[in-house]
Amino acid sequence: MRYRISLILFVLAAIAAILCGCSGDIPFKPSDSTKTTTTVLGDIDDPPKGVKAESDPWLEISEIMIENSLTIADEDGNYLPWIEIHNISNKLVDLSDYTLRYGNDKSDLPDIDIEPGEYCVVFVNGKDVDLDLDKTGILSIYHGELMTHSVGYSNTSANYSFVVAEKGETFQPTPGYSDVKDKDQLMISEVMGKNSLYPVNGELCGFIELYNYGSESIDLGNYYITDSQTFIYRCKLPDVTLSAGEYFILKESDLAFPVSIEGATLLLTRNDGVMSAYLTYPELEKNKSYIGTTELCKKPTPGFENSEEGSTAYLSSRSGPLINEVISSNTKYVKTGGNYYDMIELYNSSDAAIVLSDYYLSDSSKSLQKYQLPEITLEPGEYYTLIASGKGGEQANFKLSQDGEKLFISRTDGYIIDSVEIPYIPTDNSYGRYNGQFVFIATPTFGAENPFGYTTLSAEPTASVVSGFYNEPFTVTLSGEGTVYYTTDGSKPTKSSKQYRGEQINITDTTSVRALCCDGDKIPSRDMTFNYFLNMPDLTLPIVKVTITDEAMYGANGVYTNYNTKKEAEAHVAMYVDGNEEFSVNCGIKVFGAYSRRFAKKSYQLKFRAKYGCSKLKYDVFGDGEIDEFNSLVLRSGSQDYYRAMMRDEFATSILADFSTEVMYQKHRPVSLYINGEYAGVYYIREKINDDFIASHYDVSPESVTIVNKMMYVDAGREYSDWKAIWNFVKENDLSKDENYQYICDHVSIESVIDFYIIMAWSDNRDCGNVRIFRSNETDGKWRFIYFDTDLAFGLYKQNGKSTVEFMFGTYSASDPLLNALIYKLFRNNEFKDRFLTRLAEVSKTALSNENVLARIDEYENRIDNDMAFHPRVEGFPGYKNWKNYWVPQLRKYVTDRADKIVDQFSTLLNLSDSEYEHYFGARPVPQEE
Repeated sequence: MRYRISLILFVLAAIAAILCGCSGDIPFKPSDSTKTTTTVLGDIDDPPKGVKAESDPWLEISEIMIENSLTIADEDGNYLPWIEIHNISNKLVDLSDYTLRYGNDKSDLPDIDIEPGEYCVVFVNGKDVDLDLDKTGILSIYHGELMTHSVGYSNTSANYSFVVAEKGETFQPTPGYSDVKDKDQLMISEVMGKNSLYPVNGELCGFIELYNYGSESIDLGNYYITDSQTFIYRCKLPDVTLSAGEYFILKESDLAFPVSIEGATLLLTRNDGVMSAYLTYPELEKNKSYIGTTELCKKPTPGFENSEEGSTAYLSSRSGPLINEVISSNTKYVKTGGNYYDMIELYNSSDAAIVLSDYYLSDSSKSLQKYQLPEITLEPGEYYTLIASGKGGEQANFKLSQDGEKLFISRTDGYIIDSVEIPYIPTDNSYGRYNGQFVFIATPTFGAENPFGYTTLSAEPTASVVSGFYNEPFTVTLSGEGTVYYTTDGSKPTKSSKQYRGEQINITDTTSVRALCCDGDKIPSRDMTFNYFLNMPDLTLPIVKVTITDEAMYGANGVYTNYNTKKEAEAHVAMYVDGNEEFSVNCGIKVFGAYSRRFAKKSYQLKFRAKYGCSKLKYDVFGDGEIDEFNSLVLRSGSQDYYRAMMRDEFATSILADFSTEVMYQKHRPVSLYINGEYAGVYYIREKINDDFIASHYDVSPESVTIVNKMMYVDAGREYSDWKAIWNFVKENDLSKDENYQYICDHVSIESVIDFYIIMAWSDNRDCGNVRIFRSNETDGKWRFIYFDTDLAFGLYKQNGKSTVEFMFGTYSASDPLLNALIYKLFRNNEFKDRFLTRLAEVSKTALSNENVLARIDEYENRIDNDMAFHPRVEGFPGYKNWKNYWVPQLRKYVTDRADKIVDQFSTLLNLSDSEYEHYFGARPVPQEE
C-alpha cells in the first residue's frame, strides 16, 4: 500500500555555529535565503559506457549527507545517512519505479509518491534504501535500465551536506526543502542545575531561561527543546507569547528531562524543523548558572538580564515579608533574658497588611517550615525584629552561623517568598538590603531603614608564602587593600598591632603570622593566620596547630597555669592533612577534663563562638560525612591512659561502634598537636558531649535535648523532672512485674541499656560513675545512654576488689543506688534477662571476639606508632619503647578471651543452669586441670 510522507522540514543551523567556532552565547542571526557551499564536484554529464540516459528524466538527486548525527532522524529516531530526491517534472512520481545505484550495489527506492516540484528525503541503511556509501563517490538514479541522474559527490564533513546544484558542501543542510529558512530571534540565555537558593516562581529548582532578542513577538508554542541529539522534539514549549526583549523561564518540572549538572547541549527547534538556538554548557556548580560565557555566573538572575542590574532587579522583584537585615554575632544589641542573640529583621515590602503567622522562616531549604512566625500583623513598610536564640516560641528555634547561612521565608503551601545567602559577618556588624542589594552595615539599624553599606568587606590580606611545611628559613611579605596590620606573637591582629610597611618577615622557626586589612570606610577584613612549620619531625598523623600568646597559655593568668578553673582564652586553630590546610579559624581554648587536669599533658576544649569570629567550625572532622558542623571539640591527651597504652578510651568506643546504634559515643581521630612552635605530642580530636552533640547526631534542636549525669545532675536541658519520675519508679517498684517492666520500656531504650552495660562489663571499666543518659522530645522521647571516659578500664583499677560485673550488677544494696538500680532490678525480669543474654551471646562472637578486638588494637597501634616515636618527654610519659613494648602488649593481653570471661561472670552472677548456659552460649566449657 502506497503512502505519502510529509515533507521533512528540519535544519540545524546551530551546527553551523558549532562547526564555525561560534560560542553558545552569541545570538543566531537570520540565515541567507540560499545555501553557502564550497565547490567540490558536480553532475556527471555522460552516463557510463553502455548505459543509456533517460531522455526526459523526472527525478534528480539534489542533496546528500553521509555522516549525520544531528540534522534529521527517521521515524524511529535514528540518525542515518540521507539522500534528498527532487521531482523536477510536472507529474506525480512513484519512487518505487526507480532504483539507486552506487558502484555495483543497487537498492529499490521506497513506495512513496512525490508531487511535482516536491523534495523527498530517503534514509540509507534503514527502511528506505540499503547501500554502503563512502564519503566520496558516484550515486545514480535508474528508471529501469535507463539512468535518470548521476552525481559525483564528496561529503567528508560530519553534519554538512553535499548540495548538487552548488557542487559542494554546506553547513546549512535543507533536507526536504530548497532554501534555508529564517529563524526567530530567540536564544537560550541562562541555564541552572542544582539550585537551593534562587527561587523561580517560589520554587527552588533547575531552570532554562529563554530570551527574545528580536523586535517581534514570538509564539513559544511553536518550539521544542531537548538535551538529546536523537530526540529533537522531546519537550514542547507552552503556548505563551514572548514579547520583544522579554525573558521566559522553563522550570525543571515543566521539562520532559532534568537539567543535567554534568554539562549538556540544549537544542531549541521550531516545529517546521528550523533550529533557533543551542547552548553547550559545562559542568554546573551548585547555585551557579551558565550564561554562555567561559565562567559560571555567581549571581543567577532567572527572568532578568544577566548583569549586576539584572541581579538587583531580580532581588527587588520579591514582594511580601522579606529578610531585611541580620546579625549573626551579637555582643551588644538588644539584650534578651540577660544575653545577646542573633537577630533577623523582616520588612513588609507589599502594599497590603500581612499576618506573619501565615509564613515560615528557616535556615534550611530541605525544611522550609522550620519555624512558624508569630501571629503579628505587619503593615506595609513596617519592620519586625526576631530574636534567633534557638529556643522557639516567640524566638526562632535556630541560630545563625557567623561563617555563613541561608535564610528562607515561605508560605504554608511551600511557595518561597524570599531567600538570602548570608556570608561571614564580623561581630556586631550586620548584613542587610540597601537599594536592591545586600550590603555590610557597620552599625545595625534594626527597626529602621538600612543605611549605606559596602557589598564587600575589606579584602583579606595575603602572604607571599602559603601556610605549610618548609626545611629552610625564608622571608614572607604581606599585601592587601588599604592598611595591613600583623602580629608574630600569636595574638589576634587589630588596628593597634604593628602596621605592615613592606618589610620582609623572617621565618627561622615554626611561626604563625596573623594579619588583617582595613580599607578606608569599609568594615575591616577577617583576620588571617599563616602557619609556617620549619624543620618538622617526620610526622604522619594530621597536624592540629593552636596559636595563642605564650602569656595567655602559660603565663600567671594563663589557661594552662590555671588548669583548675574554667578560664578560656582567645586562640586560633588550624588542621593539616597530608600537608594541606583543611581549616583555619579563630576559637577559644580552655583545659578539659576532671582529675586529668593536674597532669603535665593536659586535654583542651576548643570553643567556637561568635565573639571569636567563628560561631561554628564547618568541616568534616572525622571524615565520614555524617557531621560537618561543630560548636566545640576536645583535644584529648589520653587522660589517665597517656602514660600507658594511649588508646583505651578510643579503642573501647570503636568496638562499641561495631555493634550498637542505641548507645551514643564520641567520634575520634588521632592527631599530632602543636601549641605555637612546640610539639605537644599525640592527641585525639574528639566530639564534646553536650546538647549540640546529641542534636547533630539525631537531627533535632539542641533545646529539645536533656542530658543527665550520674543519674542525678542535669548537664543540659530542662526536663530532669521527667527522668527523676522514672528513676523514682525504678527504685520503688518491682521490675519483674510485666506492667512495671513495660513502663520502663515505654520510657527508656532497652536496647541502649543492654548495649551500654555489655560494653561496660567487657571493658571492665571500674570508673563506674561515668554514666550519662539523654533524651530529645523531638524523637521517640526515650532515654538512652552515652558511653565515655574508659581510661581506667581493662584491668587498671579495682573497685573494692570486685569486677565491674560484680560491682555494677550484683550488689545493689552495697553500692550507690543512683548508679546501678536500673540494671540490677531489670535483671529480675525474665524477658529482659533473655534479651540481655541473647544480645551478649551475639556480640561475644562478633564485635567482642578475639579476632576483632586484637585486630583493632593492631590498627590503633599502627596509626599512632610513627608519631609516638617523636612524642615529647612530658612528665609521666613512659617513653616510646615502654609504650610499644609493655603498655600496648599489656592491653592486648588483657582483652584476650575477654568476651568469654564476661560470659562466665554473668553466668555465675545470674546462676545459669547448664541448660540455660547452653541455650545462649553453647556447651559450658569443661574446666581444665592444672
